[in-house]
This record gives sequence, C-alpha cells and structure tokens, in this order.
Amino acid sequence: MNQSGLFATSEKGTFDRFRSRIIFPITNIAGRVVAFGGRVFNSDDPAKYVNSPETPVYHKGEILYGFSLTRNVIRDQETAIIVEGYLDLIQLYQAGLENIVAVSGTALTDHHARELRKLTPNVFLAYDGDTAGVQAAIRGGYTLLRNGLSPRVVPMPSDMDPDDWVQKEGTEPLLKAVEAAEPLLEFHLQHFQGDLTQAGDMRRFLDEALQELVQISDPLVRELHLKRLADLTGLDERPIREAFRRIPRVRPRDSAEDEPAQKGRVIIESTGSHRAQMSLIRLAFQEDDRILNLLLDQAAENIFTHPVLRSIWQVVDGILQQSTVPDPSSIMDQLSSEEERQVLSQVLMADEVLAGEADKEQILSLAIDCVTLLRRDSLQQRIEQRRIDLRQAEKQSGESPVDIIAEVTALQRELANLGQQFEKYR
Repeated sequence: MNQSGLFATSEKGTFDRFRSRIIFPITNIAGRVVAFGGRVFNSDDPAKYVNSPETPVYHKGEILYGFSLTRNVIRDQETAIIVEGYLDLIQLYQAGLENIVAVSGTALTDHHARELRKLTPNVFLAYDGDTAGVQAAIRGGYTLLRNGLSPRVVPMPSDMDPDDWVQKEGTEPLLKAVEAAEPLLEFHLQHFQGDLTQAGDMRRFLDEALQELVQISDPLVRELHLKRLADLTGLDERPIREAFRRIPRVRPRDSAEDEPAQKGRVIIESTGSHRAQMSLIRLAFQEDDRILNLLLDQAAENIFTHPVLRSIWQVVDGILQQSTVPDPSSIMDQLSSEEERQVLSQVLMADEVLAGEADKEQILSLAIDCVTLLRRDSLQQRIEQRRIDLRQAEKQSGESPVDIIAEVTALQRELANLGQQFEKYR
C-alpha cells in the first residue's frame, strides 16, 4: 500500500496523499488503473494538483491520460489532440473531440511521441494560453518533431485553458482554433520572448530553434525546417546553416529500435541542454587557454542539470582549478561509480564536430555557444520559478513582494546582457 503512492509519510506519521481532492483515476494502455491525480477541492492547499509518485506500475513519462479510451478514435481520425490537464480532456471529450489525450504530471516525452506515432503523424497541441503553457507547447512540439511527427499548436486565449474556454464560450471557438492551428516554427517565432528587431534577441531565437532542429534525424525534414527558418526570419540561409553545423551532435540514445543494444547502458536524453553539457566536458580537454579561462569563469556546477554529468564536471573542474588540462585516464580514476565512467567514455567518443575540428576559433565559438545555452536555460528557469513564487505570494497577501519583483528584474537584465560578457574570450 505504501508503494502505491496513496499515502505519504512524514515526521507526524502516515497520511492520505489525496485528502480533500477530486480524484482522477489514471489508466495504462490496457485500461487498468495504475495511478491517481487529485485536484484541490474546498481547501486552501496551494498545490492545485497532486499526482501519484513513480511506482513499479506507474511511470509518468510513459502514460498518456485517457489513451486507453481514445486511441481507436485517434487511429480512425488520423489526428491526435494533446492537452495538459485532466479536466481539459474531459471537457473536450464531452464537447465531441474524442481524439484527445493528456500528459500526466510531466512534460511530453519521447516515449509519448513514439506511442502516438504508431497511430498518426498528425498531432495538435492545445495547451494553456499562459506563458508556461506556451513554452510547454513549444518544447512538446519539438519533442514530437524529432520523433517523426508533424506537430501544430492550437492558439489559445491568454490566461485560459481549454476547459475554461469551452465552459465560457462553447465549443465553436475551440474547433475553429484547432482548424487554424499553427506550424511549430511559426508558433515559436510568434511567441518568442524577446524583440526580434534586435540582433541579440534574433540570435537567441535562432539558437533555441537550431538546438532543437539538430536533433531531427530525418535529413529531408531537417532541410525543410532550415529553409522555413530562413524564410520566417528573412535571413540568408548560409549563416543559419553555418550556425547549425557548429552545434554539437550527439546521436539520440533512447530510440526504441536501439533498446536491445542499449540495455545496461546509461541513457542520457538527447536534449539541447544535455548535448551542451557533454560538449563542455569534452571541451575541457582542449589545450587552449581561452577555453580554459571561459570554463573556469562561466561553467558553474549549477548549469549541469544531469546528475551524472554534474558529478563528472565536479572532478573535471577540480583539475581545471589547478590551471591544468585534464587527462582522461586521471579523470576516470577519480570518478566514484561505473556509471560515471561509462558516461565519460560515451562523451569522449561522441561523434561530433570536435572530433575532426582543426579550427580553434570554431571550437572556441562552440564553447561560447554551449555556455550561453546553459546559462540562458538556468536564468530562464530561475525567472520562471520566481514568477511562480510571486503569483503564490500575491494570492496569499494580495500584494506583490518588492524583493521578488526586484530579483526577477535583475535576472531578466542578466539574461538580456548574456551574450556580451563572452566577447572578451575571443
């Protein structure tokens, strides 16, 4: 019963995890209940939803809410609509949109995408209209794209979710929005958080898009999207392709077809962030003082979000602090687990631009691109978290805490000026 996640234990004892909540049973593809979602009801609990934790029978990255009931409709209609919430799915299903699924307490994963690809390549993302929903739709769209699907994003009214929209205005506006759904690149460009008339912001947008497009394995799909990116931005294709070629390429290691060969190996999801972290580790072995100084100054431990890569970086950074170029064998000896040694071997043997790169200027540019990406991700996550803290504080007191507002403003300023501080290393 404890493993089921129905109960939680604290210093005060064992208590019902879902007390005072409306319960949404979550089923696997066979229709068997494997977990629960609980929505707050008649309570001042600040957590709107509580979900079952990961258990032996529930892995949220593999479960799509409602999929056991809607998969045949999705196959017949050859389209799928993805929403974020349980009530969104229920409301739209009642409104006649039965080719629908919802994520279950997590972002859209490669596993989700592969399951949908078995039924249809055509997927619509109908996420919330607030900033968090828009960003989640963009990330989810790229997850679908790199797994061979054709994503489109449904434009939603600001600060409304599908459930609210249908309750307020009926089904017709939503149905029209689904028909007018936008291709992913167009949606990303339209909702980019920056001023695209400014060179720095345009570079940030291109960095974000290219870091995602490099993960596409199909060369034709990749080519079409690079051309479309040039058309949308009005830029020449040549510099876009040059920037694209400089992005580190690491073969995705979670493909279903590769599972037997990968059994027993550490899997690192091929996201732009993880590839950049792996590249920085490889770059630490370059005998170039400019790269050494860049890594010493800018590659803080907290930008390494993958726990194994962070552990490896702690050892590498310890050598760098001594103004010494690390030696792979000595790093291997200092790693504390076979898992870490296995990952370092994968990193050092990765087939990417560094392996045959002779131009030190391009290697330095790659280092700056990787640090910029990771620093930007870290700042954006901190800004989003402090915005959440701000909203919660406003709900509780009715006032906007000055210290949080000041911190968010400072973080936004640091984000806007991020690229300028790296020019001194060139």
